[in-house]
Amino acid sequence: MKRYAPTLVVLHWIMAVMIAVSLVMGSFVFSNIAWSHPDKSQALAGHMIAGAVIGVLLVIRLIVRRITSSPPPASSGTPALGIMARSVHVGLYLLVGLMVLSGLTMALRFDLFAFAFNATSLPVTDGLRGSGLHTVHKFASFALLGLIVLHVAAAIYHAFVLKDGLLSRMWLGPR
Repeated sequence: MKRYAPTLVVLHWIMAVMIAVSLVMGSFVFSNIAWSHPDKSQALAGHMIAGAVIGVLLVIRLIVRRITSSPPPASSGTPALGIMARSVHVGLYLLVGLMVLSGLTMALRFDLFAFAFNATSLPVTDGLRGSGLHTVHKFASFALLGLIVLHVAAAIYHAFVLKDGLLSRMWLGPR
């Protein structure tokens, strides 16, 4: 077997796009809209829906990963790079989960659901930006972005330096 199960491949790419869009929207769009602006509730609703979908897809992906066979671990050339690869993959799963859980907890704590989906009144945002939940969510996004950069750099390394065809494992085709 040379490839991951098609379900895992599709989940990988859907999640990759959704996570990238969510990180960009959360960092550069949503965070720059004032709470009093009419577009804030729609931006928050979109961000929350995306986060919830990513969370559901993460759970599905973990289940599918557990019940399907996977190709053997890729050789990266050195044991240290192999350990780093495994650590980055585990870190990606953990940080995506942390982002989803911290976002959900923040939404519950600051009553953001009512604001995002009813837009009836401004949420209690006093202390939101300085809260531990917001800090965790923010720094987890930075750490996640860092691991994504490492993940992409490793894919480029495999494609152009090692030329080992590793990228084909995460693409559709015969297993």
